[in-house]
Amino acid sequence: MGEIKKLSLNLREGEMTIKEIAKALKLSATTVSVCLGNRENDPRYQIRAEKAELIRAFAREHGYVPDRTAQRLRAGGGIPPVGLIYSERFGFEKFFPAIRKTIATLQENGREYLLVAHSAGHLSEVLEFLRGVRVRDVIMFESIREPCPVNFPRDFRQPAGDSSEDPYLTDWKVSERLLADMTMYIVDYNFPRPVSGGIRKGLVRMGADLTAFIRQVLKSVKDAGMGPVATVSWSGREQDFVPDLIASESLIFSTSGPGSRYDDGRRIARQMMEVRKKQYFRSVFVGNDAIASGMISEFCDCGLEVPGDIAVLGWGNDEPSSCCRVPLSTFRCFIEEYADYALDAILRNKAVPAEICRPYEYIQRKSFIFFKKNT
Repeated sequence: MGEIKKLSLNLREGEMTIKEIAKALKLSATTVSVCLGNRENDPRYQIRAEKAELIRAFAREHGYVPDRTAQRLRAGGGIPPVGLIYSERFGFEKFFPAIRKTIATLQENGREYLLVAHSAGHLSEVLEFLRGVRVRDVIMFESIREPCPVNFPRDFRQPAGDSSEDPYLTDWKVSERLLADMTMYIVDYNFPRPVSGGIRKGLVRMGADLTAFIRQVLKSVKDAGMGPVATVSWSGREQDFVPDLIASESLIFSTSGPGSRYDDGRRIARQMMEVRKKQYFRSVFVGNDAIASGMISEFCDCGLEVPGDIAVLGWGNDEPSSCCRVPLSTFRCFIEEYADYALDAILRNKAVPAEICRPYEYIQRKSFIFFKKNT
């Protein structure tokens, strides 16, 4: 075995394959594979521990990296990793504490995990990748809804004369087939379920009825004498609340897409102040604490008092929300709690309801104060 150390001085740098290692050491590929897989104690091979360790040391020196997935597939009985999906564009600041806690719990329990970014309309691609590495349990850290022409008709708009199937709907159909052999726990599901019932198997829905929630908040703001109210498009159905709860569509503002949500909040606040010169509003409700935080800073920098001149109400109860320029009144959405439910089901086989729908919890601070504390 002394030849192993001597040979290591003469071979090229860079990653080597098992066959190359075996050829260099004049050993069989099976012997090398067994040792690199830490299976030298298998009675079928009877390989000395010293020899196995020298082979592993030689492989490490020449850049060999074991394929853990391949090892698991060969073993056939390994515990598969847990899939963790998050949005690559929106809401990471809201989900990060729950993701961080989930990863810590999985590590404490010796479970591997795969953290994968998801972009809108490409869920099936992520699920296909996870299925390919034998993942069976997935936790989705993203606000998500299933397509429904009744509940969310705007999802079904296509150019006139276009008879091809909408890629968005195709993505969900493929996802449904993949979920037949998986379980995906959604920790911020936007109810209601589709009129058709939606995906029948493999989906655990935990969240709230977003449209009903927005309607109730806007009504509570109005009843508390804090109207008129401006808002930022969130559910895609804000126009339905005009004029009963939102005075006009000019008081519905839009985000700019990916990027700093705080900076976007400042930009929207500047737009709001221009509109406010012509159409007065008393309050702002926005479904993102980071955007709300940016708004508060911009309003204050422009000489407006929060909540005296403009009251600001957020959503998400993100970690920094209590540290805003004016501490942010917001809503807690139970994401960490729902992630814990998913982990209990995955790690401890505890039963979790297939559907949990409950209102968000109001957290009153200083940026918005209802005359009646509960909405």
